[in-house]
Amino acid sequence: MECSECGVRGSEGYCVVCHKLLCEVCATRCAVCSTILCDRHRERTTGGRDLCPRCMTRRNEERAARLLARSKRNHGHHHAESLSFQALQAGTDEMPGANFRADPGGDVVSRLAQAAVDNEEINQRVLTASAHKTTPVWVSSLFLGGLCCVLLLLVVGRSGYQSLQPWMSYFIMFMSLLTAVWAVHGMRQDAPTKERRLCLIGLVLAIFACIVAIIFRSPGAPS
Repeated sequence: MECSECGVRGSEGYCVVCHKLLCEVCATRCAVCSTILCDRHRERTTGGRDLCPRCMTRRNEERAARLLARSKRNHGHHHAESLSFQALQAGTDEMPGANFRADPGGDVVSRLAQAAVDNEEINQRVLTASAHKTTPVWVSSLFLGGLCCVLLLLVVGRSGYQSLQPWMSYFIMFMSLLTAVWAVHGMRQDAPTKERRLCLIGLVLAIFACIVAIIFRSPGAPS
């Protein structure tokens, strides 16, 4: 059966959440359990790993447990340092941290753990936003493909650059080859289907420019 995402290749499996049929290219595998996911139901961590919802939930629970244990240790350390003779004389109700220990639901610890999680997420977002962002492959492939087609104007018709032939055609053929390689690289990446289709458009533009450059490379080519 055909892939429900691209409709071109045969399906290799289905999304574990929505059971949509997916091919090898459109499918995304969980980095932990290797289950198949579609683009809609994959969840990406701040480190760039793709996880299924079950593994993402387990990861968040483990992180919350570690932060909770760390908060308990830190609170116990500060509490031990704050004990004094006056606090002992005042009674346990007036001791620093007494309300914290008397809280049966652990609300204070939960709020501390949640605050630690929020701070860590904010730090991750700040670091991600300040990092250098590279240009997507589909943008560069479309730009290079369009540039190759624009350069064809120098070799087609009476542009006044006929004296540069066949070197101008050779240059366009070289640029088209680089663009085609770059576009194929983008199509093979683990990217959304829309971005891979835009890389395909860049590949088509590069092939078209290369064919036209080959036709007009000789000085006696049709004009």
